[in-house]
Amino acid sequence: MNIPLSTTLFPLNVCKTVSGCQPPCSYSDLGCVLRVIDYYAKKSIVANLPAEKPPKEVTTEVQKVLLS
Repeated sequence: MNIPLSTTLFPLNVCKTVSGCQPPCSYSDLGCVLRVIDYYAKKSIVANLPAEKPPKEVTTEVQKVLLS
């Protein structure tokens, strides 16, 4: 994924429940973040977006996914 992990935010209860990380959950903890992403990917509610594009293009892609 091309998302800076520092911009990936999850509520503490989701991080603890899904990944097993104990609060305070470090959102830069790659293992914790990947387990949460995998959990939601298995539910088919994760979109893989090309974040290396210019911000306006990324915003357009995000809006398309949210509206679908």
